[in-house]
Amino acid sequence: TTKDAKTSAPIELVKWWGEVMTTPLVAIGGITVENAAPVIKAGADFIAVSAGVWRHPEGPRAAVAAFNALFDA
Repeated sequence: TTKDAKTSAPIELVKWWGEVMTTPLVAIGGITVENAAPVIKAGADFIAVSAGVWRHPEGPRAAVAAFNALFDA
């Protein structure tokens, strides 16, 4: 992990950002392959991931492939 998150943005905020803003939305904080789909579906343009890649049980290459598949879906 890189830091302890003090807060978390609700998924509704991600959806709102996508509807109102033209600036790309980068989601960051505690994102893993298992919990990324709702964030992506809500409109995140990018995700910033650290432990979700480096601590993936099948290794970083598998994690990146899985994240890419989520964006492609």
